[in-house]
Amino acid sequence: MSGCGGYGSCMPTVAIMNVAGTVSGTVTLTATAAGAGTYTVMNVQFRIDGTAVGSAVTTAPYSYSWNTGAYADGAHLISAVVTDSVGQTATSGTVTLTVSNNQTFPVTLTPGLLFPAVTTAATGTGSFTINTANGAISGNVMLSGTIATVQIGDAYAGNSSTPALIILTQNSGNANEWDVPASTSLTAGQLIDLAAGKLYVVMNSAAHPNGELRAQLLPSGFSIKVATLTGGAEVPAVVSAGTGLAVATVDSTGMKAAVHVHVSGISATLAEVDTGAVGAVGAQLAPLAVDALDPNHYLNEAVTLTSQNVTDYGSGLWYANVLSAANPTGELRGQIVTSP
Repeated sequence: MSGCGGYGSCMPTVAIMNVAGTVSGTVTLTATAAGAGTYTVMNVQFRIDGTAVGSAVTTAPYSYSWNTGAYADGAHLISAVVTDSVGQTATSGTVTLTVSNNQTFPVTLTPGLLFPAVTTAATGTGSFTINTANGAISGNVMLSGTIATVQIGDAYAGNSSTPALIILTQNSGNANEWDVPASTSLTAGQLIDLAAGKLYVVMNSAAHPNGELRAQLLPSGFSIKVATLTGGAEVPAVVSAGTGLAVATVDSTGMKAAVHVHVSGISATLAEVDTGAVGAVGAQLAPLAVDALDPNHYLNEAVTLTSQNVTDYGSGLWYANVLSAANPTGELRGQIVTSP
């Protein structure tokens, strides 16, 4: 008597459970499989584009961790083969998963993210392609009006990192072009920071060794706005010799924000980001902590947002407020509305 109750040979079954769509990074492929009658499943072998990957899986749940970074962007056919206890095999139908690991980050470098303010006639544009699965990075920056060095750093807008992650090299055929060195890759941690909007490119010059032009490499759903802080914007207005810059990085998909504030010319006691219109006293959105290494720098890189907060940001209702002993309700203020 056969394993199918005397009716002769019968076949096992297997099916891919992933739904067709776009994937990146490491993806878990899953399948269901069953033997017929008294026959049992011996193993399930996953295939990508018809080629077996990994070892055959012998116990349920049947899954395979697919590192898509080893595959070209584009459509790939996922299937599985089941083998039962008497050696019979069956192949699943295919599911198309489209790999999209290489992301392009165009940048326009400006002085708007730098404090103290920089006056320059220099300009810069560029584009970087990053494989978010294996970290491979390529790209370049084109500069005009300056003699400089260019590097990639790891910090939110309004902050900076030392040392540089990547130092770009001047192109031998074009003195205005600066290229990412060949075979350069980001680490897993740096890819996490990229996804958080923290990587940036900065151009340094002899006149401005701490930065003359800068831009963030922003994923989809991120935006940056800045504010110049003055005493005249306070409610009521105050006379202050101080100046400041506030920079907000907002992730409207992940509902997070990072805010940095820099001041000079005053002894600040507190800083915060608030919600309110120009000329009105609003409510606190988030407090900012003083930088342990710089008393003129306040920050909060973990502001949790609601949908209303994001709407207010888009409507120009966020502002930064810096307090001092002389002006305990605020000495410097600015609406966070300007794109750098």
